[in-house]
This record gives sequence, structure tokens and C-alpha cells, in this order.
Amino acid sequence: MLETSLIVLILIGDQLTKYLTERFLPLGASYPLWEGVFEFTNVHNTGAAWGMFSGGRAFFIVITVIVCSLMLALLAKKRRELGRLARVCLSLLIAGAAGNLIDRVILGYVRDMLNFSLINFPVFNVADSAVCIGAALLVIDVLFSKKGSVFSVLESRKAGGEERLEKAPAAGPEASLEEAAAAETQRAAEAGAEEDSDAD
Repeated sequence: MLETSLIVLILIGDQLTKYLTERFLPLGASYPLWEGVFEFTNVHNTGAAWGMFSGGRAFFIVITVIVCSLMLALLAKKRRELGRLARVCLSLLIAGAAGNLIDRVILGYVRDMLNFSLINFPVFNVADSAVCIGAALLVIDVLFSKKGSVFSVLESRKAGGEERLEKAPAAGPEASLEEAAAAETQRAAEAGAEEDSDAD
């Protein structure tokens, strides 16, 4: 399955690059791959993206678990309705979130190492890249996919639920009374119709 393969590959790539960085590069040190443009830099991040909200480990773990669970449920239950682009978006978002979740749960921080020093961009990792690409593709999916987008599937699910509620029969004692009254009214109407026909 495309989604499973994509999630597994991203998780392996994310954890492998993190392990190799920790193994061969001291914390805070950098190794230039392209001098002045791109380098590996070993950084620990206790917050969200770009170090924001530092120290909110428990909050980020809870939020990530909830969001990943919702996306996994959507992917599992609505896979046939979702288009390929929508499935790729969800897979990237799940894998990226899960990659950083592993770090937060086990280590208490996220390991970052990819550093575009040319533009002084904050240090990030493979999981961050997956989340950013998935989010960008999700915007494209919602804006340009006419059928099978995440948004359209969620809307159809909501509409289907409302339709089922509207069509659902009343339940409980009130329903029995209403049905009995309706049946009695119908019998009375039929009896009245028969009397009229006999009088004619």
C-alpha cells in the first residue's frame, strides 16, 4: 500500500539521520556539505517548529497523538474515497508528526540537523520536511482537486451524517404513541371513506 510504504520510509529516514547526527556530530557542532549554503548542525529542540513554545513537551505529545489518530482514522475509513494526492498528503503529515513524536516521548526533545545557512533558516529535520511538504500539498489538494480531496470527503461525511439524522425514525415511547395515533387516524379516514361510498 502506498500510504504504509511512504510512512515507513519517512520514519526510517528521519530516525536514521537523527541517529547518525547524534553518533558522529557533537551537540552544537556543524559539518558543511556545501560551504556557506548547507550543512549538518546538531541541535536539540524542546519546543515546536523553530524552537517556539519551548518546554511544552506534554502538550505537544497530547496534541500530536490526537491529530495523528484522527488522520489515521480518516485514511483507514475513507481510503477509497480519497484521491491519491489526498492520501499522500495525509501520509506525509502522519509520518512527520510521528517522527518528532518518537523523539519527544523517548528523549524529551526533537533532534534537528538540516541547516540552510545561506538564508539563515532554522535548523530542521526529515520529519519537519515531511510535515511542510504534506501541508503544502494539502492546500493544493483542497484548492484544485475536484473529487477525492480531504475537504470534499470530510464534507460528504458530514452531509451523510446529517441526512441520516433527518431520516432516522423517532425512538422511545413517544414514537410508539405517534405511530399508534397515525394508524388510528388512517383507520378512521378509511372507515369514513367506506361509509361515504355506501351512502352513494
